[in-house]
Amino acid sequence: MTALLVTLGIVALLYLGILYAVARFSVHPFRTPLFFSPGLIGVPQENVKVIGREGKQLSAWWLPNPEAKTVIILAHGYMMNMSEPSAVAAKLNERGYACLLFDFPGHGRSPNAVVTLGLREAEDVAGAVALAREKMPHAKVVVWGSSMGAAATVLASPNLKLDGMVLDSVYAELLQAAQGWWLFLGGKTLQFFMRPTLIFARVLAKVRLKDGRVTEALKKTDCPVLLMHGDADTMVPLAEAERNQRARAGIDLHVYHGCNHAEGRWVHSGQYYADLYEWLERHGFTAR
Repeated sequence: MTALLVTLGIVALLYLGILYAVARFSVHPFRTPLFFSPGLIGVPQENVKVIGREGKQLSAWWLPNPEAKTVIILAHGYMMNMSEPSAVAAKLNERGYACLLFDFPGHGRSPNAVVTLGLREAEDVAGAVALAREKMPHAKVVVWGSSMGAAATVLASPNLKLDGMVLDSVYAELLQAAQGWWLFLGGKTLQFFMRPTLIFARVLAKVRLKDGRVTEALKKTDCPVLLMHGDADTMVPLAEAERNQRARAGIDLHVYHGCNHAEGRWVHSGQYYADLYEWLERHGFTAR
C-alpha cells in the first residue's frame, strides 16, 4: 500500500510538473523564425517600429503607397510572426493599399513579453493604429487580423474608432479558444488531460480568460466587419463565427469549405481574395 501511494504521488507530481511546463510554454511560446516577407517578392518594404504595450518597440514592416486612401494593418496569429500575413499584405499593396505589418511581443523579432492570446495584445494593435495614422493621417484605417491578431483587434476596437475590421478565424470567447487549442493539436483525449493548464496559464499571465469576450466587444463597435472562417475549424468552430456575426448588424461572414483554422486563404486563395476585395470596395475602402 505504501509503495502504491508513493507511486501515485510521484505520478501526480510529474503530471503537475508537465502542466506547469506546458502552461509556461503557452505564455512564452517558441518563436517561429521569419520565413517570408513582401520585400522578398519585390514589394517595397521599410523597417519601422511600432510602440506597443509598456513602450516596447515592436518590429514592423511598412509597405508604402503615397497615393493610398486606405491603410491596412495586418496582425498575425499565435506562435506566428509578420511573415504569416505577408502574402496578403503584398497582394493588397500591389492593388494600391499602404500596409503595416508588425510582430506582437514574444513573437518574431519583437521584445519578450507574456503572451495572452489577444488580451494584452490589444494594446499593441492600438500602437500599430497610431503609427498608421501618423504616417497617413488622411487615410482610412482597416485592420486585418488572423486568430489571436483578430481577437486583439476586436478587443482594442471600441477605443480606436477603426474604419473597418477583417477577422480571419477569430474566436468568440478566449476561454473556449484556449480549450480548443488542445482539441486542434491532439483531439479530445489531449484536451481532457491538458485542460488544467488554463489555471496555471492564468496565474502566469496575470489575466482573466473570461475577459476575452470578442462577441461582447463587437457589440460596442459600429464599423463594417468581415469574418472569414473555415467550416472544418477544430480550434474555433464555425458556430463561434456565426455567434460573432449575430453580435450586431453590419457584420459579413464568408465560409471556406473543408478548411481548418486560418486555412481559407491558403486553400481557396482565389475566392478568399475575391471576397476580401469585394468587401473593401463595397464599404468604400478604395486603394486610390
